[in-house]
Amino acid sequence: MHKTDIIKFDTKAFLSSVVEMSMEEVGEYITLLCIQCQNGFITEKRMQRSALVIREKFVNDGENRYKNLVMEAAIIKELNYIASRRKSGSYGGRGNKKIAPNLDQKNDESVRKAYASNNIDIISLNKEQEKNIPKAHALRTLLDQKQKKKIISAVKRLDEAGRINLAEIESKFFADKGTVFVIEKFVEYFELAGYVFVSDNATLTFYQGWINRLSISKISGKIQQEVVLTPEIASQISKLEDLARQDLIIFNFLDKEPKENRSSLTGLLIEEFGLKDLVKKIFWYADFGSGGGKGSLKHFKESLKSYSDKDMDFDAIFKKRNIEI
Repeated sequence: MHKTDIIKFDTKAFLSSVVEMSMEEVGEYITLLCIQCQNGFITEKRMQRSALVIREKFVNDGENRYKNLVMEAAIIKELNYIASRRKSGSYGGRGNKKIAPNLDQKNDESVRKAYASNNIDIISLNKEQEKNIPKAHALRTLLDQKQKKKIISAVKRLDEAGRINLAEIESKFFADKGTVFVIEKFVEYFELAGYVFVSDNATLTFYQGWINRLSISKISGKIQQEVVLTPEIASQISKLEDLARQDLIIFNFLDKEPKENRSSLTGLLIEEFGLKDLVKKIFWYADFGSGGGKGSLKHFKESLKSYSDKDMDFDAIFKKRNIEI
């Protein structure tokens, strides 16, 4: 396990990797990267609290410890540099490369396996980073036909073991184009996201993330057709977003939904309950209905079957939070 307080930070590569994140997600993502630098990894419990778009940036090392592989490579590079300078100092100067060689840059077992299994050399990846080539582009360049075969084989094994159902996904999202087409689309998603093949279990995690994105896209398209955001509804959505900026509970509720369909989903709720009643239900949900904080819109709607405001003093809640509706 490797950790350090200081690394070289490639701002261009970082910004290119967070273009689809909200500012809140960017803040959480860079915080997790800092935790990885100092602790060597992210715990599974901590990772599960993060949004899907952030979790997809990390891989499980097989021991339920999560790492961003590019950050891991950067940490190893920094530690190698520090070690080489320390060794040079022991010779009374900068030293000679033949006398004071660098440490092996692939000495971490989890990183070595992840990269070596795909013919990806950490040294080569670091050179790409130094040229300010974005992470996703660098990894896509290094991925080859061997990795594609590994991904396809892993998906087929998962399907045969009953851990995924390619036929069901074909029917649901791809209009009977065949399971081969489903696999091709997943491989395309896998490569464009810049993932590195590690194991069948990691592939399953990426596959589930891909299915979630397909579902969100389908739901979002349907909602956009069904919901008409009238000026009144749009104004109430804006008011709710203003409240979210000052209140963590409302913010967390809205932040559970992807930004591309957040307005439409919020519009549906306001249309159904009205803004004031929706805010009441959000606070009730946070205290009594979240069931451990599952937080999805579907779970929220299901929880409202048991909604009761008898234990909630909403006047006091609103006054304490300076909420006026």
